[in-house]
Amino acid sequence: MTLIPGEIRTSSALGYARRYVVRQFNNAIRNPAIGGEAFVQLNIKPQNVDIHVSDMRTFYKCRRKHLFQTMYGLRRKYAAPSPALYTGSLYHTIRQHATISGGIAGGLFAADAIHNQTVHDLMTQVNDIGLLPGGKNWAYVLADMDDCLSKAKTMASWSYNRKPWPPPEEVDDWEILGVEQVIRARIPVIRYWARVKLDLVVRQKSTGHVWIVDYKTIGDPPAEAVKQYMFDEQPRLYTAVAHKAYEQYGGVQGFIYSVISRPTIRLKKNQSFEDYLLEIEEWYEGKGRHDDKLAARIKEPLYLLQPLHYASHLDDEMLFTLKEYKMALKARPDLPRFGRNKDACFDYNSRCPYWDLCTDDELLWPTTLADRYESVPHRDTEDQNILEVTL
Repeated sequence: MTLIPGEIRTSSALGYARRYVVRQFNNAIRNPAIGGEAFVQLNIKPQNVDIHVSDMRTFYKCRRKHLFQTMYGLRRKYAAPSPALYTGSLYHTIRQHATISGGIAGGLFAADAIHNQTVHDLMTQVNDIGLLPGGKNWAYVLADMDDCLSKAKTMASWSYNRKPWPPPEEVDDWEILGVEQVIRARIPVIRYWARVKLDLVVRQKSTGHVWIVDYKTIGDPPAEAVKQYMFDEQPRLYTAVAHKAYEQYGGVQGFIYSVISRPTIRLKKNQSFEDYLLEIEEWYEGKGRHDDKLAARIKEPLYLLQPLHYASHLDDEMLFTLKEYKMALKARPDLPRFGRNKDACFDYNSRCPYWDLCTDDELLWPTTLADRYESVPHRDTEDQNILEVTL
């Protein structure tokens, strides 16, 4: 008799029921038609993907969204990007290219190029009355996207020039080992793979210690956010994987968080970027008096550089979480198993992109899927220069 992972051999009725439930949930995908005939008609099949922390968070927030987004790879056609995510993505792009090129100018140019391409792709879908598919006003969407670009550029420029890391006097003591480094790790205990992407990996020559530098853009004061990172799945998994990948240097000590608050000030009409940057600098340094809400926040620093140590191995709690999520990835993708969570329908002050599928009758899904969604390959297919390790 072959035991299912986590199964307890027992002859009791309870034990039999438990084995049946585990077997059903852990069943490999046999029939991609499960989850609606519409997926079969449009030839949309579940994808085999590695464990990603972001996908795991989606699963625990809303299983139905995880089914559509991660397993089926559904994306809303011509959807305007979320302002918070778009700002963070552009900020990461600027910091990445600035590190590679050795100057902020290269990062700003890369962000402009990505923004212009995104705007061009969306503009092709604007109808005669200025609306995007789904009814959003293109003028408002473009204004929000331009605002995101302005904020990302000012955030990156200020932090790169005013709060450089490493400090000028320590530049020669730090060595860059990797930028946007992807590592694929086999975890034998759960018999599955996990994949991580590290913003920046550095080594301090004087101590020999290796650190992961992680850029975060948030809406709250950084000090509050950092308190939550100690028990977050991302640094715990990333540190264990990176420790194995860089064991020739003695492993990894942990994370150095570079956390910055997103500005609340928008670029004014006809305001130059230089004037806007000066205004943002005053905001970060607590010299501005733009609104009453700022007074309470200015008591906390709006930028924080904080090192945190993490264990070099996966503890039992983390392994259990990974094993549980692996079972979900391998489960048959039927709707009852991947239920909805109403608390996630309006996350980040915006409606979930899969709202139409959740609210429409399944009989309407073929039309809804064809008109409003597309299935795209998982981002795993875009990764290059991948390191592979076994934990």
